Amino acid sequence: MMAEHIENLIRENAQIAQDQTEYAKKEEKLRILYGEKHSRFEELESAIQEKNDTREILTNFIKSLQELDGEQTEFREELWGGLVDHIRAENEKTVTVVFRGGIEITI
Repeated sequence: MMAEHIENLIRENAQIAQDQTEYAKKEEKLRILYGEKHSRFEELESAIQEKNDTREILTNFIKSLQELDGEQTEFREELWGGLVDHIRAENEKTVTVVFRGGIEITI
């Protein structure tokens, strides 16, 4: 919609004689507004993609858990990777494990 407004402004300037200083101000204002809206659109698009990626990861993790049967007696990397979001080293002796659900455990 913003791009259409800019195009209309340019078309109007080409067809109707007008003060070019005023036209330049209007065009610059519209371009700045377009840039802001476009940046926000890209932020939202990125957030949506991130949520979709997280959903896919969690769906695969749940599927892996559902396929488990009986007691688990050995370490399974894919299960651990499905639980942990990241590990943060606080100092030489302390680390914090941050799980995908937001739970943090400091060791």
